[in-house]
Amino acid sequence: MILKHIVVLFLMVALFSCGATSKSGEVKVLGRQILVNDAQDTFKGICYHPVPKGKETGNFENLTEDFALIVEAGINTIRVYGPIIDKPVLDEIDQAGLKVIIGFGYDQGGENDILSGSFIN
Repeated sequence: MILKHIVVLFLMVALFSCGATSKSGEVKVLGRQILVNDAQDTFKGICYHPVPKGKETGNFENLTEDFALIVEAGINTIRVYGPIIDKPVLDEIDQAGLKVIIGFGYDQGGENDILSGSFIN
């Protein structure tokens, strides 16, 4: 249970801290509440894993269109299945005003997983 709380805390701090120009603000976990800029925040989210029809791997070719639809639907948070390391993608997420939650598996063969500790990288 403690590992779960550490992972959640790490994710919230690391993932919402995109830099000084980020629209996301400062994120804190206080008990069971998530505070953004010292105010309780409400997350309206969707899982986002863009795999084009007929393809087997995802890509971020349609970010602008996707994010416009996501924001229009009233969604303010996306959950992705693995780390996004492409800075232009992260910048576009931030410009759209979206928050990101990144999922990490427990045992993913040593790649971005909790068991090996590689998710910290």
